[in-house]
Amino acid sequence: TYNNVYLLKDNMRTFDQYSIIPDINGKFIIHCQEAWKSETEADYAFVHFKLNSHIISYGDIYIIGGLSDWEIKDKFKLEYNYKENIYETKIYMKQGYYNYHYAVKDSTTNKVNTILTEGTHYQTRNDYYIYIYYRSSGDRYDSFIGFLKTSSKELF
Repeated sequence: TYNNVYLLKDNMRTFDQYSIIPDINGKFIIHCQEAWKSETEADYAFVHFKLNSHIISYGDIYIIGGLSDWEIKDKFKLEYNYKENIYETKIYMKQGYYNYHYAVKDSTTNKVNTILTEGTHYQTRNDYYIYIYYRSSGDRYDSFIGFLKTSSKELF
């Protein structure tokens, strides 16, 4: 038998005021407190996600983040439950700490947007990755010469 983990229902945060919630910028960490080696000893479980929402007629809702490689994948698609008026799915995941977003993929434009589900706030802290390449005159390839990871500053 498989373990099941039922999360509390999430709400759309479109119009919520910004609040500081400690997070790991969409990443995930495999971790089990009782294990000597979390990477190999953490258990798997079906994690049940639920999002309170009216039905979105122009697209589908997905879970995105480090757990999905920041891509839209079928295994992270939520289905609408008309009886409960929620989107829901269950995903087989390893025990740990996960950050994620809900995103809408527009069925006509194929564009992915988190504004409807998560809102947009200028105060959020973000990670930025800068890759520097150089191409000499006459070369037919780019040389990777530098990398910088930086984060936006805390506002408070």
